[in-house]
Amino acid sequence: MMSRLDALRSRMADRGIPAFVSSSMPTIQYMTGFTGSTGGYIVTETEARLLVDSRYTEQAQDETSDCTLQDFSSNLSKVLGETLAEMGVKSCACEESLLSVTGHRSLGEAFGGELSDADDLVSGLRMIKRPEEIEKIRAAIALAEGILTDLLERVEEGMPEREAGAWLTYEAQRRGATGPSFPPIALWAERSSLPHGQPGDAALNPGDVMLFDYGCHLDGYCSDLTRTYAYGTISGSWFEEIYGVTLDAQIAAINALKPGITGREADDAARSIIADAGYGDHF
Repeated sequence: MMSRLDALRSRMADRGIPAFVSSSMPTIQYMTGFTGSTGGYIVTETEARLLVDSRYTEQAQDETSDCTLQDFSSNLSKVLGETLAEMGVKSCACEESLLSVTGHRSLGEAFGGELSDADDLVSGLRMIKRPEEIEKIRAAIALAEGILTDLLERVEEGMPEREAGAWLTYEAQRRGATGPSFPPIALWAERSSLPHGQPGDAALNPGDVMLFDYGCHLDGYCSDLTRTYAYGTISGSWFEEIYGVTLDAQIAAINALKPGITGREADDAARSIIADAGYGDHF
């Protein structure tokens, strides 16, 4: 299989792009393996450079391949532009949507050449997951599911939402993740209707709906699980009915997936089930 660097150069050649520059850490980690918090990346037909400051020199040496390391100690955008000029680059593509206005201006002024947008250059490669990436995603999912299973054995009457959310975060890191994919959501009772609610001091009571929405960040890949449970017994059939409609909608969306389908089409497959059940306004 073609290396990621070769695949990027092939896309650049197909589109007539002589050079590419990025300061996006997801892009840099995907292309080089570097996991620091800041850096710059330049690729031409013959060179690939990773710019890091002195905090990360040793780490970059251990983590990276297919690139030459270059230290920088001042404004990264400016140094990237100056480096492009020193390399004799006349035209360069960047990821405009991932740059601040100030960063884009500083890069362009220091470079002095033609700066164009190619947001999809690397993201297009990242869209199609390689086998080893799929395994990493599966590992992140398995880790999150295991943690949630253990949490369900720990929940008890009176437990605050905040405590459950904190436990999810702690266990993710204790078990090998970089951390959670995002701040965990753990909500009880009426608050479980908040899709992005923040855990608070609400205490768990028998008959409460429990909503968990969280995932793990592992080896650069994220999982994202949303799970709903009942603590004890819920009176009436309303919860079972709504849960069933939601499950049917999810299955319909999964069954609709095939090569070439759009996100909107998959969404419509789920949305129509919920609308037909009378809950369309609450999707």
